[in-house]
Amino acid sequence: MFGSDKGWGCGEQVSTNEEFLERFAGLAQAIKSAGAICGYCYTQVADVQQEINGLLTEDRRSMFPLEQIRAINLS
Repeated sequence: MFGSDKGWGCGEQVSTNEEFLERFAGLAQAIKSAGAICGYCYTQVADVQQEINGLLTEDRRSMFPLEQIRAINLS
């Protein structure tokens, strides 16, 4: 599930896939509702060495169904 026993991501880390998806959805919605922003990108697709905030593990396995990320991005 997560690349570290400290959680997943940087800063205030989430501890479950569901918590990450909730946070990701909230951030995506906030960006979409800001009138001056017309797009966004997720800058770390896969974990690398000590960085553990990717959508994929270091060996490129999905941390959760990527269809959920797609659905959030399309909503």
